[in-house]
Amino acid sequence: MEKARSAWRTSGSTATLRFDMNVYGHGHASQAVARMLSSVRVFLQSPDVDPRSALYENPQYLKLPDLPSTVIKSPTEFTGRGALAALSTETTRSEVEALFDQLQQSSFLRQISADKRVTTPLKEYQKEAVDFMTRRETGDLPPSLSLWQVHTTHGGLSCYQHVITGAKSSRVEDVLGGVLADDMGLGKTLSTLAVIVGSLDRALQFAVSGTDKPTTQWQSMVPSKATLVVVPSALLLDIWTEEIVRHIMPGTLRFYRYHGSRRHISLQDLLQYDVLLTTYATVAAEFCRGQSMLNHIEWFRVVLDEAHVIRNPSTKQFRAISSLAAHLRWCLTGTPIQNGVEDLGAIVKFLRVPLLLETPTFRKQITAAIQSNSPGRFAKLRRLLEALCLRRSKLLLNLPDPITVTHKIHFSGPERQMYNDYGDSCKRATNEAITDHSLRKANQIIIETILRMRLFCNQGSAALAGNWNSFGLPSDPQEALSYLQTSGKDAACAQCDSEIISMYQTGDRSSGVLTSCQHLLCGECRPNYEADLEDSVEDERAQCPICGQRGEKSTFILEPAKTSESPVPAAPTCSTKLLALLHHVQKQGAADKCVIFSFWKKTLDAIADIFTASGIPFHRIHGSLSARRRADVLADFEINPYIKVLLITFGTGAVGINKLVVANHIHIVEPQWNPSVESQAIGRILRLGQEKSVTIVRYIMKGTVEETVQSSQLRKLQLARGGFIGKDDEHTSQRIQEIMVSHIRPL
Repeated sequence: MEKARSAWRTSGSTATLRFDMNVYGHGHASQAVARMLSSVRVFLQSPDVDPRSALYENPQYLKLPDLPSTVIKSPTEFTGRGALAALSTETTRSEVEALFDQLQQSSFLRQISADKRVTTPLKEYQKEAVDFMTRRETGDLPPSLSLWQVHTTHGGLSCYQHVITGAKSSRVEDVLGGVLADDMGLGKTLSTLAVIVGSLDRALQFAVSGTDKPTTQWQSMVPSKATLVVVPSALLLDIWTEEIVRHIMPGTLRFYRYHGSRRHISLQDLLQYDVLLTTYATVAAEFCRGQSMLNHIEWFRVVLDEAHVIRNPSTKQFRAISSLAAHLRWCLTGTPIQNGVEDLGAIVKFLRVPLLLETPTFRKQITAAIQSNSPGRFAKLRRLLEALCLRRSKLLLNLPDPITVTHKIHFSGPERQMYNDYGDSCKRATNEAITDHSLRKANQIIIETILRMRLFCNQGSAALAGNWNSFGLPSDPQEALSYLQTSGKDAACAQCDSEIISMYQTGDRSSGVLTSCQHLLCGECRPNYEADLEDSVEDERAQCPICGQRGEKSTFILEPAKTSESPVPAAPTCSTKLLALLHHVQKQGAADKCVIFSFWKKTLDAIADIFTASGIPFHRIHGSLSARRRADVLADFEINPYIKVLLITFGTGAVGINKLVVANHIHIVEPQWNPSVESQAIGRILRLGQEKSVTIVRYIMKGTVEETVQSSQLRKLQLARGGFIGKDDEHTSQRIQEIMVSHIRPL
């Protein structure tokens, strides 16, 4: 046994072992155990079964005086499904992510030379990406890239058998396209552009061959030589435009931005271009209105950038994107897993992988196998990914490992007292609402409390005095978006289902606005929504076309409060966290630059006041900046030796800004619901072109709701699966208490 173990350890192989572990011990040691486990991000769940009757306490939950201790029940009395299901989901997600990082395909990939019209020399791994994509597109596949293998029947006849489903066929039906899942910052855009340039002749041949079809078919579908690139935001349209200009010989690619007012173009003119750039919101909005020119074209290639955006197949957005006709289909994403393996099912469905594109089949063949706990439960998924997906990590860049620091900060005495008093008052209000059977009110109190406590950690007492409008929402757009996310509502357009990642961004029609009846709308759908309001006016009152609520037409679209232009106060108030941030920025070296990320504009307002009072020059990017002004700010941050700090919101800068590699310090002011948001923000700095060692600093207030957000426990109870409170049943009161115990005042 020892010899076998030694051989395995020296082989470099890895393995994942799943097991359940019950922890027993004396009560006096519980807090020490809780702190130790939390420090390595391990969180106790309710145990499944224990044949012995024992007193159960979870030291990572706050114990309320009126809740009795839990007795672990026998197997016939207790199933423990809720906590274990959440734990299983998180574990499976981690294992699938690890599987992505273990894919090995370099043995057959060639470092092929790019077309000479690509003026920027490709890295070796980018040349391999071009080879991978070209092989998948042309069908020049080695056996490991095919989902079919030759099979000989008992009668001696040869056919092809699907390696996952076992289905047999007389011919191979492989998908033309796949997934480029290289880690963020490895230059997926340049690799894709190199493939586009290298296939211009194939694209033209495809379009010309389509003219052989009867002209009657042209009335519904016109073949095109173009590649349609779909991105989440107008900011990424800018990035693709810049990448084409920067890396491709002038005159090689004719490209067009199909966005906003530029959508008003004839089909004949549109067909002249080699690349068309548009957004998910544009595709979805036109599809929902039945006015999509894009759906009347059979594209040579469709490329989805940040393809994890389509992870929910039940949305209108997914149906719109999936309905696009294309000869070749590609998904680009550095974060393919957002929630679980079902995210991959959506990508497989978009790619139209034969025999696996239907959701029930994918669940039967892939999801069910993973959940079976059998030794080979990942075999089918691995085979699918090895065929369709190319994934490499940032290790290829040979960058120094980033230094990650998490500062656990203690409140000052007055801050702690104010925080606790606020939490206690909210508990009393919640209990009163439960006693009065007003569960909706209890739900609203909890959501508001969590939001206010998160804001308090950044802004201090000012957060507790935030303005709320008459419709029960924070008046600040970012706070309203946080409120809706916390309440379990998807951050997606209510009409077309396109994901909303920012609010009230000037010039970005994928950015969101909020209605008084708590609907999010993307900029593409807003004009139609307002037109429907106008059509519904009766007796000077309009009706929301989504929910039917009536009111004055002018009150439906909420506008953000105007930013005050008053002078900065001489001595701005400062929370303990922001003082810590100021201290660390002041300690930076003379050659260092930093980017400071926060979800909330008001937090950046407070930071700006403090830095101004302390004499620290900085630049800032926010939603009200025009695209031209934003470009000027980024360019100056890049070259100006006196500007060492850039303030930016996650919604503005987590996706699509590639000019931040001049910075080598990243400050994340507060933890985010979705860890991938932080990863994408970090990827703006830790990427190809970074020449310095990068330091990532996170700020967490100790003993607060921020620790809960960081641990993802709140996601496990899951606000995003129907909210905190569902129907009024016997479990509702217990569930509210569980939330109050776990998240309002964690230890």
